[in-house]
Amino acid sequence: MEAFNMKELLEEKFEDDPIYKEVQILNLEKELYTDKILNMHPETTYSTVEAGKIVGRPDSTIRNYFRSDLIDYIQPEKMGKFYRLNYISVFKFQMILTLIDKGGKSLNDIAYATGLRASSMASFSKINKKSEDTNNNQSLQNFSDGAQIEERLNNMERLMAYLKLKTDHGDQLRQLQGIEYEIQLAERDLKLLDNELSLLDARQETKFFEHKHNTILDYSLRKTIETKTPKNQGFFASLFSKKNEDHVSADEILKDARQKADAENSHEDDYELQREDIEKQINAIQEKLKSLNAKKDQLEDLTGETNSKLLAFNQINALENSNEEG
Repeated sequence: MEAFNMKELLEEKFEDDPIYKEVQILNLEKELYTDKILNMHPETTYSTVEAGKIVGRPDSTIRNYFRSDLIDYIQPEKMGKFYRLNYISVFKFQMILTLIDKGGKSLNDIAYATGLRASSMASFSKINKKSEDTNNNQSLQNFSDGAQIEERLNNMERLMAYLKLKTDHGDQLRQLQGIEYEIQLAERDLKLLDNELSLLDARQETKFFEHKHNTILDYSLRKTIETKTPKNQGFFASLFSKKNEDHVSADEILKDARQKADAENSHEDDYELQREDIEKQINAIQEKLKSLNAKKDQLEDLTGETNSKLLAFNQINALENSNEEG
């Protein structure tokens, strides 16, 4: 809704309102229509904090007014322990605060004007109003003292809440640092295991090429022996000839080669067991990293949420300090 439409809506709504008429008598209408007032929406309801921002007061001040007779004039909507205000209630607050700040009026003056108290209203329009009777002054003083106490309690509660957020934020940051350190250690261990696995595979590959080389050598040796062994020259020749020494030496070499092959098969079994053990360790660390990263993501979200609340606290305090200085 555009600003001028909201102003027209308010003027029409409060045409016969006694407080609005008093504002008109004192020529304070311009003080009412701030940008925040004109930016209200007729279908929106506001919390005491939001209403306080619109009229430039802390929410504790808004709630203090609900302990006075003026609550019947402001007519906020109560929802459990909390209040919601529509644009009409917020504008009523704006008029009350304008008359107090700019028009020199008291709470009793405004209460009388609304007809909430049985008292003469003849002097309501005069800024230099005479003192009220003793009972009314005492009532106003009691309200003022109660408002101050309530505001101090609210400030103390807010301070405690702020300190708790600061403590929680510090704890969350320390937990986050601890998780990041665990992740670094796990990633280091994973890298070491990957290197160990690569080295194991490289050794196995070397053994494979050695076995291939030995096979070729064995084949070459057999061919050499066959070519050097004399052919059978008959019964008498074989009877009187001495045994071929090369042939005996070849048998011994081949026997030794078979023993080495058996030993290599044993190494092959060791390789499979070692590789399986390393892979199990790698899988366990990868699961650990998955869990740690999930915890890290959750903690980062929680830390960000806490930090946002701290920033909101600081912004509210800065706004309240600015309003008080103004």
